[in-house]
Amino acid sequence: MHDSLPAVLFLAYKYAAPDQVRAALLANANVGGNTVHRGAILGGILGAAHGSRAGFGGGGLDTSMLLDGLHDGGAIAAEVEAFLDAALPRAGEEGARKAEAGAGGLARARAGAAAARARGEL
Repeated sequence: MHDSLPAVLFLAYKYAAPDQVRAALLANANVGGNTVHRGAILGGILGAAHGSRAGFGGGGLDTSMLLDGLHDGGAIAAEVEAFLDAALPRAGEEGARKAEAGAGGLARARAGAAAARARGEL
């Protein structure tokens, strides 16, 4: 992994703008080699730098493009939901509405998990 750090820093510098997160992650994937480890570090750096301003070209973080095509996406979403429920208990219905209104990707993940449970996939 230590050989990959210069490439991660280069990609973080080259794609430093908040709306270039997708381009940075795609460039990393297209380089080949140790893409998973580089991508995890690169995503962490860009996420720490930009927070919710990070985008995939459309302004604002929309993770649906990353989640929609996943094999067993419903099961993955259910695991994420279970983890989030355990780690971040909701503060009543009002808290849940505020949280979901501010986190579009999370709301879609929760909805996908509910749909998967309804279909009996979970």
